[in-house]
Formats: sequence, C-alpha cells, structure tokens
Amino acid sequence: MTERLQVSVLGIPEYWLALDAGYLGDHAGIGETSLLWHLEPDLVEIDRIKTDPDYGKDGVIELGSSPELGRKYSDLIITRLACLAKSMPSWNAAKRDAFVHAEKAILSVQLRGWRLQHPWAAWQNIHLEEITGYSRLLVEEQFEKISILSRKLL
Repeated sequence: MTERLQVSVLGIPEYWLALDAGYLGDHAGIGETSLLWHLEPDLVEIDRIKTDPDYGKDGVIELGSSPELGRKYSDLIITRLACLAKSMPSWNAAKRDAFVHAEKAILSVQLRGWRLQHPWAAWQNIHLEEITGYSRLLVEEQFEKISILSRKLL
C-alpha cells in the first residue's frame, strides 16, 4: 500500500509490535485474552474457559492471561504506534522506499513459506530473538536490518 499511495502505511498485525514482550499472536489465547481483559474487563469471564473443550482443556489460557499482561502488551503497542505515527509522515522518498523493501522482504518470506510448506510456516520462528527485535528496528528505522531479519523466518 505504501508503494502504491506513496504514503507510509503500516500493515502489520499488532503483535509484531510486541514480539519482544512475548506476545507472538494468537486468537482468543493468552495474548488476546489479556489485551481484552485490560481494555474491556467486563467482557472477560475467565472462569468460563474451563468448560471449553479446546481452549480450557489444559488451563494454559486461564492461568497465563491477566489484565496486567494485557496492559504490558497494550502499552508497548501504543507507544510504538505513536512513535511511528509521528515519524512516518515525515519520511522522504528514500526512507519510504527502504521501508517498502523491508516489508516486502517479510511478506515474500511469508508467501514462500505458505507455498512451499504450510500457511503458518513463516510464523514458526517469530519467537527467535532476531525476529522479536523487529519492532525496535522498525521504530529505529533500521530497514536494512529488517530485510536481513526476514531471512530467518523460514
């Protein structure tokens, strides 16, 4: 989108901004439950998960989720988004091009993993220290390092 519009657009999932805090993305798992619990506590009835045959069977989500963890993730995501929202509009064409190149590198690896292995292949390594540094590199505008980092996804 950035390339087409020539306006910097951030098109990553929220958890990529908090990988280094341990939020690796999930659906109704520890991360999302914690975020919702922090942001909308009245919507989370954690005791109800015990009866769910899939999500409640091992107690991991119930015991691992907390509003405090949600606050940690939320604060980190918001801080980094705010930083990017301030800096991205001032990027010149060269900086935007470097950003586009870095994001294309990540997307290309994700698509290659999908084609050659399985849909979630590129997500198998997002817990690695080199990958969890993505958001720091993004905020610091170290786009060449993001391109290099993308190679470690598969």
